Amino acid sequence: MIKAIGASFIGLLTGCFIPTCGVAQAQVQSNCAVYVDAVTASSKETVPVVPEKLLTDWGTALPCLVKIVESLKDQVGGSTLSADARSKILSTTAAFRSIVTKLNASDQAAGNTNGLDDFIKRFRLADNLNVISVLSYGARSDVYDIRLNSVLLLGNVIDNTSVCVPLTHLNDPTLMNSSNGLNGRANLLGIISVVAPWAYKQNYENIEKTRDLISTQIASDSATKTTLTILENIRVRLNSQNSDSNKNVNLPEQWRIACRSYVETFVPKLPSMDNVKY
Repeated sequence: MIKAIGASFIGLLTGCFIPTCGVAQAQVQSNCAVYVDAVTASSKETVPVVPEKLLTDWGTALPCLVKIVESLKDQVGGSTLSADARSKILSTTAAFRSIVTKLNASDQAAGNTNGLDDFIKRFRLADNLNVISVLSYGARSDVYDIRLNSVLLLGNVIDNTSVCVPLTHLNDPTLMNSSNGLNGRANLLGIISVVAPWAYKQNYENIEKTRDLISTQIASDSATKTTLTILENIRVRLNSQNSDSNKNVNLPEQWRIACRSYVETFVPKLPSMDNVKY
């Protein structure tokens, strides 16, 4: 289980179930209305803050906040977000960050990681590739706090089911077009590095190919020092696998189908799918 990202890792990168039917589903939607209102109640000058009283029962808050993030999937793209999407992503990811911070503090006091482990488990049960995609756009956005919050979340919850998403973003031909391209690329590389030591065959190969490609595209200079460090870390973490580890085990077919669909429908269309074969 991946633990929370330490402060040094965040600094390095940023540079910078919902029941699904009948009455149960209606109840969930009703429960979530207060969270939707909380992240929508904004003004031109401020980003809405989800009240702490709504985050105390984080088990209720989590799936609602995840659904809000997912609802933004058609409002994000590239490094620039619409004003509405920017406000809602910042508000929801800040709420998640608040939850994680409190769980970390409780875990440290208890001498275990039970709280954060439970958070990660519940988040993974509630999320899907659309959620991870929104957060990946967040990790490459032009807003520092969105990048910071998105990297914190993705660094904890990314796994073999979802690492295909940041891999696709790393192969986006427009990734480096923005002024924050360097930070965005470093963030996404740091996120895929989390999965490298236990990546299944297709993910392992795609991480390796993407890493190798980016290694050939950058120069060794002060501007890319952080990126070069992360690329080397990915290489080391990939090499920690051996002949008996996950790299020789195929991804379950349903995971491959979902990832293949994401890659094939990604906008803009990738010039090549060689580095994201599923």
